[in-house]
Amino acid sequence: MLDLGDVAAGEDAPWVPCGLDEIPPGPELAAILWHIDVRRISGYDRVVVMRAHQHLVSHYTALLYADMAAVVEALDDHSNSPDWDAAESAAVEIRAALHLTRRGADAEVGGGVGVAVASAAGARDARFGW
Repeated sequence: MLDLGDVAAGEDAPWVPCGLDEIPPGPELAAILWHIDVRRISGYDRVVVMRAHQHLVSHYTALLYADMAAVVEALDDHSNSPDWDAAESAAVEIRAALHLTRRGADAEVGGGVGVAVASAAGARDARFGW
């Protein structure tokens, strides 16, 4: 594990820690990346940092889809009516919470959640050790 104190202390010397690509996405990687000024590192290291940022984005996007799927699941659990459409109701909730258009929310719930539930569940399982 990298000592974050070393990252903060090394602000005068631009560097990218060895093994940055192997650090799993999460708070530790985010903290390391926060302290890297890409304007002060080599072109190669800029690409390494960019890949690490994309790794974080993908990880948190998967968690966002897991959260969306959980909203659909929660609404589906509370429905007793055959006319109830949990996905449609979830899209309304998600639209309001994330300030999306109706089409955007429908696309996220209809496409994104359906496709990403398995990988998102895996990301959440890894996060919480389930």
